[in-house]
Amino acid sequence: MNDGIFEIVTVPGGARSLRSREHGETFHPGIGPMEEARVLHVAQHQLEERMADTEEFVIWDVGLGAGANALAVIEAVEEMGDGTARVELRSFDLTLEALRFALRHAEDLGYPMRYTGEIGEVLERGEVQVGRVNWSVEVGDFRGKMGTEGIKGSKGPRAVLFDAYSPAP
Repeated sequence: MNDGIFEIVTVPGGARSLRSREHGETFHPGIGPMEEARVLHVAQHQLEERMADTEEFVIWDVGLGAGANALAVIEAVEEMGDGTARVELRSFDLTLEALRFALRHAEDLGYPMRYTGEIGEVLERGEVQVGRVNWSVEVGDFRGKMGTEGIKGSKGPRAVLFDAYSPAP
């Protein structure tokens, strides 16, 4: 199944993911979007342990793509229960096209299904509240948004999910 810019492929781990038709590259090509996000971003950052000692926790998601990393964080916070911090999750990307594709093809991809309403709202309004997570998106070059004072309107991050898509040269 394809939608012009992207197509859906099955990765070796059996999950479904996006492939950029223009660049010939697959997002999360090994074990799939959600499992990779859980392993590389949620578990590796030890988010549950680190959130336990604070009231507010800021996460920058650099390279939103089709949203798997952000959704894995939201899912993890939900699973942690009521005693964890409020989370400010700020996603950055050059474009929202991959997230739009994921929403249009949520059933085929699987992982976005639980959050289609929230994805639609963040695409429409630029932010959405999901339980204790305030998820916002910013479009543009992340490097250009960085200044000596950091990202405008945000406290410094306690975690950075760096998964910026970079097409092969």
